[in-house]
Amino acid sequence: MRRASLRACPTCRPSSPIASPDSRPLVARLFADPLRPLPELVSEVQSYAGFVRAFARVHPGIDADRAERLAARCVALTERVSGEAQHRLVQTACLYLVAIEGDLDEGEGFEDDEAVVEAVEAAL
Repeated sequence: MRRASLRACPTCRPSSPIASPDSRPLVARLFADPLRPLPELVSEVQSYAGFVRAFARVHPGIDADRAERLAARCVALTERVSGEAQHRLVQTACLYLVAIEGDLDEGEGFEDDEAVVEAVEAAL
C-alpha cells in the first residue's frame, strides 16, 4: 500500500493532471487545514449529500445521485485512514466535496470533485 506524503499534496502540483488549474488553489488550502476528527468529516459529507438531494428536488438538473456516490466514497476513504498523512489526504477530498465550488451548476458540477476523490483513492 502506498503511503500519502505530508510534504506535497499530489493534486496540488502544477504538473498534476488530477486537479484543474482552477481547483488547485482550493485543494492546496484544504490540504493545509488543521486536521479534523474523522467522524466530523463523515457527518459533514453526509449532511452535504442530504443538502444536495433536497436542492435537486427544486433544481432537477443537479446530479444528486452522483453527489451521493461521491459522499459514500469519501466516507469509505475515512475508513481506510492509517496515519496523519492519509488523514490529511482524505480530509482534503471530503472538504473539497462539501465546498460547493460549482457543484450546484447544472450539468457536470461534480467532475472536479470526482477527480480529487479518485486521486486520494489512488494515493491510499
